[in-house]
Amino acid sequence: MLKYIASLLFLFLFIPCLAQKQLEKLTVEKIMRDPRWMGTSPSNPQWTPEGHLMFNWNPTQATADSLYVISKGNKAPVEATIAQQQELVPVNNLLYNHNKTAAVFTKFGDVFYTELKSNKTRRIVQTTDAESNPQFAFNETKVVYRRGLNLFAWGILTGETMQLSNLQVGKAPKETDLNKQEQWLKNDQLATFEVLKTKKEKRDFTEAYNKRNRPKELRNIFIDDKSVQGLSISPDGRFIAYRLSKPNDSKRIIVPAYVTESGFTTDIAGRTKVGEVAGTSEFFIFDRVRDTVHAIKADSTLAGIKDLPDYVRDYPKQFADHTKKPALRNVTFNGPYWSPKGSHGVVQIFSGDNKDRWLMLWDTVTHNLKLLDRQRDEAWVGGPGINNFSENNWLDEQTIWFQSEASGYSHLYTLNVSTGAKKTITTGKYEIQQ
Repeated sequence: MLKYIASLLFLFLFIPCLAQKQLEKLTVEKIMRDPRWMGTSPSNPQWTPEGHLMFNWNPTQATADSLYVISKGNKAPVEATIAQQQELVPVNNLLYNHNKTAAVFTKFGDVFYTELKSNKTRRIVQTTDAESNPQFAFNETKVVYRRGLNLFAWGILTGETMQLSNLQVGKAPKETDLNKQEQWLKNDQLATFEVLKTKKEKRDFTEAYNKRNRPKELRNIFIDDKSVQGLSISPDGRFIAYRLSKPNDSKRIIVPAYVTESGFTTDIAGRTKVGEVAGTSEFFIFDRVRDTVHAIKADSTLAGIKDLPDYVRDYPKQFADHTKKPALRNVTFNGPYWSPKGSHGVVQIFSGDNKDRWLMLWDTVTHNLKLLDRQRDEAWVGGPGINNFSENNWLDEQTIWFQSEASGYSHLYTLNVSTGAKKTITTGKYEIQQ
């Protein structure tokens, strides 16, 4: 009996110890799985133009990942030096010319030009301003980049820099018209005082002479209080496209941040409420040769621009005014995405209600839009590859490829922009992801 009681006591004492021992194995480190305790895998691999592989890694359980490199001569990963980190230019950041003999990229907010054969890199510009979006233009004789609101061009052979656009914040100044009394007084003064008449004649002659003989000035384009987006230039350097946007004045949500370094609660600005009126957007193309600005608009000639969603039929009373007089829907323009030689430009248009996407050809002669393809989705226009149209979608000077969910699945299509002939490349109950 005593032996049996001793066994029970041992069992009662052993079970809590066993449970406590098992609980001790379930640590915070195991629950959180922090990489510093379990090790890290290499991430963000990038090739360099020289053929080296660089990636982020933290094999030493440091505070943060470091940059490592595997070179042609050394297959073992080595932590990159400060100089190597500063010189790193991922291949994906390079924009090549047509013959792949040169490339441009941005770094430290400046633009660089690299000759691939000699591996010689030149810093095109070094300023406190941030330059961005470099590209080859003017038949690849210049590098065009954005600084602030405008585009600038750097000559590859000459090294000269020229300003291509002159967009300015504010409204265009207006000349004050004289009323009848003021105009009569001015004419009377000129008729009465010969010296005033002579001075005016000389001034007018000088201004006319200077206007005829001085170099042509850039057109002043005033954008009011709008923001400039999508600033780009055609490959031949003739057309500059830009979008002017202005957000709405709707009230935004506020998210309080309670845990802060200062110890005081701060507000984090959030988005607007769903259903609020969207901001406005305007699209323009500036013809540098003719010195004219063309406003590109989605008017009633755009197929389906007034189409209402199908759900409107389910609420005839609520949408009675809309069905009687359908209005032009708000749209957003993107592009133009130019063909390799710049003879054609494709403009991508999305409706504000996300029910339609149009691919349009912009005629460089008539300045009109021609419908290439329309995708309609009563739920939401989207899916793999739908929003990714770019200059890379040109196969040649006449043919583009694109993705569409017209069949219910995202598939590949090609289209001749001159003839309008469209071909289906893939089909079936699957989607093209990449």
